[in-house]
Amino acid sequence: MTARREIEEETGLKNVSILTWLGKIHFKYRRMDKLVLMTTQIYLVQALDSHETPIPEKWMKGIRWFSFADALEAIEYEDIEKLMLIAKKKIRAGDYK
Repeated sequence: MTARREIEEETGLKNVSILTWLGKIHFKYRRMDKLVLMTTQIYLVQALDSHETPIPEKWMKGIRWFSFADALEAIEYEDIEKLMLIAKKKIRAGDYK
């Protein structure tokens, strides 16, 4: 699955389970001296190995494990925050299989 490959490439995490698709977001960011327009598909993913540590690609910064509350505080894009709240509801309801 493309999502699994992307997760491994961008974070180094190999032991994950893709639970459900949450939605897609469109955003812009600056990479070096270029403005990048991106559409990203967002999935609810479960890490299966609690000892596995994310290892970001060289151009990424700030990739690490967060508590849910800390992740909400750190998010820079409102659309991602909305999808995280959807994910939380799905987890609580067991609606992700």
